[in-house]
Amino acid sequence: MFRLAQFCRKAKFKRAMFQDRVRFHKATFKEADFFSSKFSSKFKRVSFTSAEFSGKADFHSAKFFGEADFGGAEDGPVKFSGKANFYSSKFFGEADFSCKFIGESNFNYVLFEDGKKILFGTDDLSRVSFMNTDITRVRFNDRARWGKQDKVKVFEEELLERVIEEEELLEVHLDFYLKQLSYKGSKVAAVAFSLKQMV
Repeated sequence: MFRLAQFCRKAKFKRAMFQDRVRFHKATFKEADFFSSKFSSKFKRVSFTSAEFSGKADFHSAKFFGEADFGGAEDGPVKFSGKANFYSSKFFGEADFSCKFIGESNFNYVLFEDGKKILFGTDDLSRVSFMNTDITRVRFNDRARWGKQDKVKVFEEELLERVIEEEELLEVHLDFYLKQLSYKGSKVAAVAFSLKQMV
């Protein structure tokens, strides 16, 4: 249907209902909006094989009733270069995510009805968040790397470490500025006292 399509602007499929097989094979997206879309035929599949998303790919609250293929083909894997947002999406059939997540990817609050039918065949999950999503039966690549340097640290841990570092840095800067203010304040008070003495 959309095989080899080039979406040079934002592709708007917000709240779209796809009732038949949909193919986005080798499609290129500058930005894609599939917010709350329904891929409704449980006997048909949606295929994004070898597609490229250079900007944000928004699948927030999308529902996949049949097979969802975000996997690779002989032409190469799906690439999410920008942010991939699957927040609160629902997958009722098989789903293959043998793709490349280059930007931050959000699978928070996602429902995988049968985790055994879900495959993340990607090697690098260091920028993928599964917060508040049950992934206990989801299948992952044996070579999956969860963290950048520490291969088992999940994305949320790295985010938390960044926040803590930023808070510590903020405290150091705040202490410095408070000391500067109190030093300058004491100088201002001394000048004011001297001026009052002159009057």
